[in-house]
Amino acid sequence: MGPSNFIRGAPSLKSGPCKAIGPILEELSVELADKLVFGVMDIDEELNTPTKFFVRGIPTMLLFKGGKHVDTRVGASSKDEIKKWLLAKI
Repeated sequence: MGPSNFIRGAPSLKSGPCKAIGPILEELSVELADKLVFGVMDIDEELNTPTKFFVRGIPTMLLFKGGKHVDTRVGASSKDEIKKWLLAKI
C-alpha cells in the first residue's frame, strides 16, 4: 500500500502563479513519491471543493494526512520552500 499522505493543489489553470507552480509540484511528486500522493483539482471546474476548504487565493495546496486535512499553503513558492513545508508536516 502506498503513502497515506496526500497533497492536492487547487489551481486555476488560467492563473500565472498556478502555471508557475505546476512544474514544481510535478518534480516534487517524483521526489516524494514514497511519502506523498499528489493530485490536482482545477477550481474553475470543481466549484464546491474550494468552498469546503475555505480557499480564498490561488494557488492553494491542501495537505491531507491519514485522510484528514492537516494544513493549507496559499501562494506560489519556490520548490525548496514547498518541499520544506511538506516534509515538516508529514
